[in-house]
Amino acid sequence: MVSKLSKKLAKLIVVTSLVLVVSSCFAAPGFCGRQPKMNNSIALLKAAKRELQEAFNNKGGHKAKAIALIEQAIKEVKRGKAAAHR
Repeated sequence: MVSKLSKKLAKLIVVTSLVLVVSSCFAAPGFCGRQPKMNNSIALLKAAKRELQEAFNNKGGHKAKAIALIEQAIKEVKRGKAAAHR
């Protein structure tokens, strides 16, 4: 049950981050330079990663996979920020 929850959480985080990457500049082009939503997304992803790192290691490998997906999401958000500056 816990492993299914962590897998769903990781997928939700990745999807949410990607949606924020795509929608942030379309919704408010004037904010693309400051990108508060993108910066907040990175902070939230890092907080989720810390929570998972503090969890016990009895998750059948799903905890590690969730952490890897969060790291991937952080990279994608950063790439999105960089793309907005081009």
